This record gives sequence, structure tokens and C-alpha cells, in this order.
Amino acid sequence: MLFFRKFFILLVIGAIAPLCIYAESASLLILHTNDMHDHIKKGSDGLGGVPYVAGYIASIRAQRDDIILLDGGDVMHKGDMVAYMTKSHIMYEAMRKIKYTAGVPGNHDLDGGIEQLSECAALAGHPMLCLNYFDENGNLPFPPSSVVEVNGIRVGILGMTNIRSTIEKEGARLAIEAKRLDDDVDLLILVAHIGSRNCTALSKLVPEIDIFVGAHTHEAISTPQVVPDTQALIIEAGQYAQYVGWLEITMDMKSKKIEKYDGKLIKMLHNEITPDNEMLEWVKKEEQQYCPEAGEVVGKANRFIKLPEIASLAAAAFKDYAHADLAFCHTGQVMRSGIYAGAVDVNALFLTGGQRARDLVAFTMTGGQAEAYLAGLVQEKRGKSEWAGFQADLMYDDKTKVWSVATTLDCDKVYTVIMAEREWTQRFVRVATGNPIFQDFDLNKMKSVDFTFTSALANYSRKITAGGETLDEHAETLMNNRKM
Repeated sequence: MLFFRKFFILLVIGAIAPLCIYAESASLLILHTNDMHDHIKKGSDGLGGVPYVAGYIASIRAQRDDIILLDGGDVMHKGDMVAYMTKSHIMYEAMRKIKYTAGVPGNHDLDGGIEQLSECAALAGHPMLCLNYFDENGNLPFPPSSVVEVNGIRVGILGMTNIRSTIEKEGARLAIEAKRLDDDVDLLILVAHIGSRNCTALSKLVPEIDIFVGAHTHEAISTPQVVPDTQALIIEAGQYAQYVGWLEITMDMKSKKIEKYDGKLIKMLHNEITPDNEMLEWVKKEEQQYCPEAGEVVGKANRFIKLPEIASLAAAAFKDYAHADLAFCHTGQVMRSGIYAGAVDVNALFLTGGQRARDLVAFTMTGGQAEAYLAGLVQEKRGKSEWAGFQADLMYDDKTKVWSVATTLDCDKVYTVIMAEREWTQRFVRVATGNPIFQDFDLNKMKSVDFTFTSALANYSRKITAGGETLDEHAETLMNNRKM
């Protein structure tokens, strides 16, 4: 009887021993996104879109349960018309459907103020974390960190937005929170709306952080960067919901160290990733409710249309819609996205500059002042504006280091002009201020117009299409014909 009891004990020990060894390590899969920027619809270039992010994450969750899902911020702005019309609420509602673990605010998420972001955070349903953004009373609107337990690993997640003072001050603030959590968790992750360079600098100041989930710089880091001094890992997943970041780690639970890791980016290719079809239909219904015009096809492109070409199209559209004499559209200040080959709908036009340059203004100036504006932009290194209504050549004198412009304009004639309000404030006023040719120019005579960037460009695109041209063909003609 004693023999059988000892034999049974040995069997039990033999069964438990492997489990004890196994318990010394544990796995964790960190999935992450950043800078999705209101790209709620499927990307027109066959890549990206929140429904594809949703479908991919659901497929991984069906296979394993050791997952946390993090977002590095800038969920808002720069994206689809339906997101703009819903004040980005649709993005955060989609994040609730996807079930994120935590996120942080980016600089564009704060553009609408803390009240709007708080509304969006409530819609998202996951903790919004941020240890370095304070309200007008000096309080933190969001908690600095949270702790979750996944697969037996206690994970401390800290949140930061952009560096708001100096890296040293931000590092000191981060260190306090990291040290507070360190003894209570097995792994520390900082989700921060900063790029890899700032992540590296913070790692040296706060070596307790094991993993940095970056953002803001739109870096597509295909394999994790390792900080030499601390061995911390830095990851970032591009932009516009085009990637989901994947970082799988194995933790040594005794030492609280990462034993192994495997990091990569998963491209949200439409021909490879199965989307969340329910989300696709939901987005379509929301678009129909808030901006039914967004899906209207108004043209076609046989090739990718570059930003200067679209700016030239936009200038021609402004001039045509307002029956103005001249129009300008600054490539750098207005344009954000090109137009991909294929059918072009109103949403694709909106993506180019419809949010940034939504509002347009009208004013009058002489031909000489128009010439001075074009030359002044490049002379002062303020970029370049495309134009409509005249021909021109910009010239540079190597000896004098001065830019000049020759045009078909009458220097003394007064012309009606249209441009984006953003270009007016950020470029025109700055070039005009202090320039003698504008000394009698009344800046207060500028007035708003009753149409938008998108409505003008859509109307012009319909005319181009009705005339039998593609948008790329017409843009090329405009770029060629405007030269003297």
C-alpha cells in the first residue's frame, strides 16, 4: 500500500513539474495602430481602412486570447468626409466595436478641445490615458495609466501625447508614474504620440519602460527598434489604418524580462485581409445619412494625380465656380492626399484638401500684387501656390539671389481673386505684410464665399467628365498651358 501511495505522489509531481516550468514564462501579443486620421472607409488604393483593421483583429482574436490592442493617437482629422461630418464620432464608435484595450490622444485629437475628445473617448469605451496633458485648471483630464492582466502577465500601460515642454521634463514626469507602477506589474508599456527618436530619448531617461508604442511621425517600423542602452523595444504602425502592428513577446515571469520577441507590420491589403463586412455596411449607412454626396462618382483618373496637379485643378475650380478672374491654391498649405487611378468620387476629392481648405475667401488685387505674391512665396521660402486665370514663369537670378515672375497679367488692372482661407491667413497675409506693393491693400476687404473647396472641385470635375476628359488629362493640360 505504501508503494502505491509513493508511486501516486511521484505521478502527481511528474504531472505538476512541467506546469511549473511552463508557468515561468508566458506569451503576450500586442496589436497596435496609430495615426488612423479618420480613414474610416476602405482605402481607394487597395490598402487600409478601419473595417479591414476590424476584420483582421477579429480573425486573430478567434485564434488566441493573450492579446492587448493599443492605439497611439491621432484618430481624428485628415480623412473621410463622413468622419468629418460626424466630428470623428464614427471613428470612436468603430473602436468600441473593435474593443481596444487603451489609447492616447494625439495632437489632432485635441484640435477640437477637451470636451469633444472626452465625448469621443466615452464613445470608444476604452481608457484614454495621458500623463502630460493638463486642462485649464492644471488637472489631468485622463488617467495617466492603467493596469491589465492578460495570460497571467500584469501589464502597466502608460499614456502620453506629444512632448509639450522638454524631453527632460516629460521624462521626469514619466519616470514618477513608471516607478509607481513598476513593482506591481510584470511589463511596462508606454503608448505615446511621439516618434521613434523621442522614444529613444525617453527610454534613456526612464529605463523601466520595456516597450514604446509610438505615433505622430507616421513611421512604418517593420521590425522593432531596440534601444541599445536599455534594450527597450520601439514599435510604430504607419498611418491611415494601412497597417496593424504585431509584437509577440515571451515573458520570463521570474525576472520580469522579455525572453523573446517577434515584431512585424501586417498590411491591410484588400485582396488579402477579410474586412468586417458589418462595419463596411454600417459605414455606408452612416455616410448616406450624413453626406450622401460623398459616394457620387464625378470623374475618372487613368493614373495617380500628384498634389501640384490637384492644386492646379482646385484653382481652376475656384475660378470657374465663382466666375472670378484669378484663383490660387497652395500645394503645401492646402493639399494632403493625391488621387488614385480609377473612379473618382466626391469623397476622394474631399480627401485631397476638403477639410484643410473647406472655407474659401474672395478679394481683389492688382496684377502687380498677384505677381508679387507668387514671387514672394518662393523668395521667403513659403512654398508654392498653383494658379488659374493667367500664364506665368518664375525665374531665379543666381547673382542677386532674387526670384521674379513674368506673367500675362496687367500690372495695374484690378482682378477678383479666390483662394482658401487657410492660404489667405498662413501665406498671403504674411507675404503681403511689409511688401511696399501692398501698402494700399486693405486686408479687411476679404470676404467669405458661399461654396466650399469640395463643392467647387466636384462641380468642376463633373464638367471635365462631361467634356470627355479624365481628371489626370485635364490636370496635365492645365499645368502645361499656364506657362508662358
